[in-house]
Amino acid sequence: MLMAYRQKFVIQKKSKNFFKTFQCSSVQNLAAGVSFAPIGLIDMFNAGGAISALEYETQQENMEAEFSEDPQTLGMATMATENGGHLPAATIKMAVRGCGWFGAYSSMKPRKCLVETSPTDFSYDYASGLLKLILQKPDEGQLWNVIIEV
Repeated sequence: MLMAYRQKFVIQKKSKNFFKTFQCSSVQNLAAGVSFAPIGLIDMFNAGGAISALEYETQQENMEAEFSEDPQTLGMATMATENGGHLPAATIKMAVRGCGWFGAYSSMKPRKCLVETSPTDFSYDYASGLLKLILQKPDEGQLWNVIIEV
């Protein structure tokens, strides 16, 4: 659920044995029309605990994003380059521990997702902005380097 700043959320206890957990993550506005919030390993009790490091990069921070009409990149923010190519409006880099479904909120469908240096399959729900990708079981003590280009 995406909530506005200072919006209240009421939780009512229905029974003595009732409990729910909520993962809260701050939404960062990275570029024109691009917002992102990491959630973590969404099948885990402490989802956000999987994120060890987080870094945001924006391309040409003072330039507004342009929106493509190309069906393959429809709705994705990009920055035009001098040679006519396009750079992502924002790049999110994370170090993630553990395995399973990794989730994040993104206001736009990512151009690509990488785990280590390899492109990985991901799903994106346009209605909720939920981005999901799978992280395999790592070696002992290994952190996955996850890069998301929006």
